[in-house]
Amino acid sequence: MRNITEKKQRESEIKKLALVASKTNNAVVITDANLLIEWMNESAEIIFETRDANTRPTKISGIIESMQMQDGVVTAIKIELEKGKAANFELKLAQSSGRKLWLHVEVNPVYENGLVSNYVFMFLDITTIKEAEANLSNALEKEKSLNQLKTHFVSLTSHEFRTPLTSIQSSLDILHLYLKTKGSVDNDNLTRHLNQIHDEVNRMTELMDNVLVTGKINSGKIAFKPGWHNLEQLLSEIVTSSRINQYGKEIKLNISGAVRSVHCDKRL
Repeated sequence: MRNITEKKQRESEIKKLALVASKTNNAVVITDANLLIEWMNESAEIIFETRDANTRPTKISGIIESMQMQDGVVTAIKIELEKGKAANFELKLAQSSGRKLWLHVEVNPVYENGLVSNYVFMFLDITTIKEAEANLSNALEKEKSLNQLKTHFVSLTSHEFRTPLTSIQSSLDILHLYLKTKGSVDNDNLTRHLNQIHDEVNRMTELMDNVLVTGKINSGKIAFKPGWHNLEQLLSEIVTSSRINQYGKEIKLNISGAVRSVHCDKRL
């Protein structure tokens, strides 16, 4: 005769667990001590696509090894299970439809007479959480890139403003020197330096307009006022503008075909 009270209690607990597991949306798989699958609920059959008895794996490894996991995870799981301890891990499942699922897995041993008799695997779908984490990470990365872009823009704009300011200051210093040393400035020099100051002020105004336009674009408040403009004339104005010529470069514009007009916002 052998006392099977604990065995019967365990079987009763397994039945209760199976009854509860059959009603949950989480996938539940029960194996024996050798990790041979004894039972799985309907949610597990759907997630792992094993409703067909012919395709159902006999060991839990048949399910786990078909999933994408980081190197060393399977080994770590086996070590914990061999110790008879509970284990937690995350894995990625690729279904035949191409759908990707993230699952949090919790494994708990069931003991009989001090030895492991069963393992209960519970798979929780955390795909939504993982997607939210990925979206948050992407948003933070975009925010970081945007901040770097803003820093670069401020630095570049500061440099762009410094150039005309230096030119204006230089012209004013020369005029001041003429007045101090000679008491007057001849018309040619006066005209040349005043024109220089005029051009640089226009250049600064254009720079400021560009900054304001960029700010409005970023805030979504830019006014779009399109109209019909001669394309050849528009391009000619762009390549001959002081904004382009300040770099000492020349852009050669070759136009062929009939002259046409384009519908655009000339200022933008």
